[in-house]
Amino acid sequence: MRILEVARELIENSEGKLVRISDIAKNADLSRQAIYLHYESRTELLIHLVRYVDEVHEFKKLMESVCAQESSEKMLHAFIHQWCDYLPLIGKIAHAMHHHQEYDDDARIAWQDRMHVFMELCECVAENLHLSGHLKDDWDVRRAAEFIWVTCSIRNWHDYTEIIGWEGSTYKKYIELTLNNTLLKQLHKEL
Repeated sequence: MRILEVARELIENSEGKLVRISDIAKNADLSRQAIYLHYESRTELLIHLVRYVDEVHEFKKLMESVCAQESSEKMLHAFIHQWCDYLPLIGKIAHAMHHHQEYDDDARIAWQDRMHVFMELCECVAENLHLSGHLKDDWDVRRAAEFIWVTCSIRNWHDYTEIIGWEGSTYKKYIELTLNNTLLKQLHKEL
C-alpha cells in the first residue's frame, strides 16, 4: 500500500509531468527493483493504483447501492447523486490520469480499465430505464449508457467545477436536469 500511496501523491501533484517508477521508488525509499518485485510493469502499478483509489473510496459499494434501487427513476437519481459525491474524492487522481493518458500509454491503459467499470454502471442504469419503460423511445440502451458516461465524465465535472467554478451542488442539479430531460419519458398520470 505504501507504494500505491506514494504513487498517488506524486501523480496527483505532478502538474502534468510524467511520474516514473524511479520517482516512485525514490519517494518510497525503495529501489526500482523493489517496485518491480511488487508490480511487473509501470502499467500494472498504475492499474493497481486506480483500483486501489476506488477501493479506498468504496466505489464497489456505490455501484451496488445504485443497482439495488427499486425503481429506474430512483436508480438514476441515486446514480447522479452518489457519483457527484464520489467525484471530489477521486478528482485529483482522476484528472491527472485523464491528462496523462494523452501521452502516456501506461496511464491510458490504467484509465481505460477504470472507465470500463464506470461504463458498466452507466449500462446498468440505462438498461433499467429501458426495461421499466422510462427510457425515451429514440434512445437505445447502448447510446443512453454512452450519453450518461460522457455527461457524467470526470473531464466534464472538472471543467464545470474547477475551470468554470460551479459548486458541486450546482453541477449535480444540472447534470440531473440534463439526464432527466434528455433520457426520460414524461409519464403523465391519468386524472
